[in-house]
Amino acid sequence: MWRPLIGAVVDWPLALCDGTKVSKSDLIECDNIRKHYTGSTMYVLYNERMEWYYMSRQSKSTATLFKIFDSMSDAACTSKQASELRQSSANQCAQAVPHSGFEMPDIPPGTEPRRSIEVRAMVFTPE
Repeated sequence: MWRPLIGAVVDWPLALCDGTKVSKSDLIECDNIRKHYTGSTMYVLYNERMEWYYMSRQSKSTATLFKIFDSMSDAACTSKQASELRQSSANQCAQAVPHSGFEMPDIPPGTEPRRSIEVRAMVFTPE
């Protein structure tokens, strides 16, 4: 879940990529090494078929909820869609939604910097 903390976001809004337009070859796994933590994160390579979206002037009263990663590759689909996809490689369900902030062009000087919060949660299911 992501949302602004103050006012409306004018610069560096959250951008979300349509996860169905991202393939594994579009992602590079990189080490994330901190003083008390070692893990990894995925970086997205440019691909012209990707579709990115953002909410203009998102306010603190509007939260954005999105899936960062799912261990099940067909988790975003209904069971009927997943069954059809297993029979055809023409489409895929989103396993992840790449996201980033981006600098808006032509922002007036003195614009208040974005302040936001991102909260992550894990969901475990029997399957």
